[in-house]
Amino acid sequence: MKFVTGTMKWDSDSWLPSINALMPLIYVLSNRSLSITDTRLARKWLILSCLHALFSGSVYTELDRIIRALSKDRSIRKLYSITKRSLGRIEQKHFLTGRRSGPAMSLFITLLRSNNAKDWLTHDPLDGTVIGHNAGLQIHHFYPRECLSKHGIDNLDQINTFSNYTVISKETNLKFLDSEPIEYIARNNVRKKDLESQFIPLDEKLWRVRNYKKFLKARRELLVNAANRFLG
Repeated sequence: MKFVTGTMKWDSDSWLPSINALMPLIYVLSNRSLSITDTRLARKWLILSCLHALFSGSVYTELDRIIRALSKDRSIRKLYSITKRSLGRIEQKHFLTGRRSGPAMSLFITLLRSNNAKDWLTHDPLDGTVIGHNAGLQIHHFYPRECLSKHGIDNLDQINTFSNYTVISKETNLKFLDSEPIEYIARNNVRKKDLESQFIPLDEKLWRVRNYKKFLKARRELLVNAANRFLG
């Protein structure tokens, strides 16, 4: 629990991308405490194993193989070494999803909270600790759905795509309505450092609907680079 809430910064089981991926970590952690270096490696392993769907096939067979390999060396380094071949770098394809939960969103939450990201209007931390009326966190479309529909973009796969998702409070989300990003950012004095904390391209030309596809590509690149830097 300390690892999941403190290191991964997941305050709810809704952020857990895979219960199966926790099993090898439980086996390792039951034997020893982790150093700072090993804790970071465990975080890297958990994120990559979920993104690369390490346990998407024969789950029990894979878990049995891993546990047997760990029997003489129950360390995170051994766990990483025996699965490393399946755990490549994070690529743009990992953010080509419309899901609001799962590995990409779990990684995004870890990135936001490790960067001490703040809400765009209230400037409260996005760590799940702030409670109250409309303080709950929501997935916000950086380009609001109504805005895109108004400009002729009706394809749900184009609208509901990870590169268009941000996390803000319900209170803030209610104030953005159907405007283009360049309009609601200026109207609400959204700080650029808060946009940067969610890996939003700061080129204002990309905040206009006519450049929506270019925005999505640029955002994916920022997300990929940030995630790979974070994991080392």
